[in-house]
Amino acid sequence: MVAKPLDFNNENEKYEERSVSRNSNNSNSKTICNGNFKRDPLPVDCFKKHIIEILNHLEDTVIFIGETASGKSTQIPQFCCDAGLSENGLIGVTQPRRVAAKTLAERVAREMGTKVGQLVGYKFRFENNCGNDTRILYQTEGILLREAQHDARLKRYSTIIVDEVHERTINMDVLLYILKQAQTIRKEKDEAPLHLILMSATMNLQKLQKYFHKAEAYYVRGRQHVVKLFNAPILKINENDYLFNAISTVLQLHLTEPIDNGFLVFLTGQEEIETAINIIRKTKKNEKSAEKKQYENIFALPLYAAIPTDKQNLIFSSTPNVNINLNFF
Repeated sequence: MVAKPLDFNNENEKYEERSVSRNSNNSNSKTICNGNFKRDPLPVDCFKKHIIEILNHLEDTVIFIGETASGKSTQIPQFCCDAGLSENGLIGVTQPRRVAAKTLAERVAREMGTKVGQLVGYKFRFENNCGNDTRILYQTEGILLREAQHDARLKRYSTIIVDEVHERTINMDVLLYILKQAQTIRKEKDEAPLHLILMSATMNLQKLQKYFHKAEAYYVRGRQHVVKLFNAPILKINENDYLFNAISTVLQLHLTEPIDNGFLVFLTGQEEIETAINIIRKTKKNEKSAEKKQYENIFALPLYAAIPTDKQNLIFSSTPNVNINLNFF
């Protein structure tokens, strides 16, 4: 089976990829408003009517595939509310990482004109920001697995959205089994169905569709920005040291092609991240006076699961007198 393309709301709303900044004052870009909140349109907005129609007729499981920045993680939970799925229970949204669960909840809360912890909440280890009025709950997979130990049918949920399903972690695979079992138990007991929405960034569907009895899959076309790929040459002086090459490339880009916001550098683990941070700090400290001035506005920040939440949030905040953030993941 293959993913079906979603239908546009109408032919005049076809989404075109744009290379402009989301903060630009482009007069041709439409703005979506909800109360005092304004945002640029996302690719998934063009398919809202069709998605809500699918959700209105959903019996058990559906799969949505959308590229990164298509808007599926923030908009589809809201479409579930528009389809009335929150009237019979919670809409749970699982995320593999705590930072994603929190930031997505904060974003959706702003879009819905509410505070986090009211209509939209989040929950993960050591943090619980939800209440009796919560209708959309972002959480890590581990939190939902723990809840399923005490309630195999997950009775308080009407819908569960499993995001980033393509990652296929151990938690993810166990969770998919438990959710399928919960669907089966509810059917056997003639209870309200558990709607399951799987969201993926890739098109590798065969195993998922087979496991969930040939669940229908739909493809969200388009992305928020055009992505360009450039291959940097490997530095021969240290060609086998990927960490050295990554840091050297970023510093060289900073000097030759400065940008306004910053760089994201993806590394393999905590040790490499901390090593990179220390190298940047030593570089800033040891450079000669002329070169030192070029690096003084660089601020290196780490991000990995073991970092406390308040320090993780630093990557989302602006830093005075710092033009370039190097974020190491």
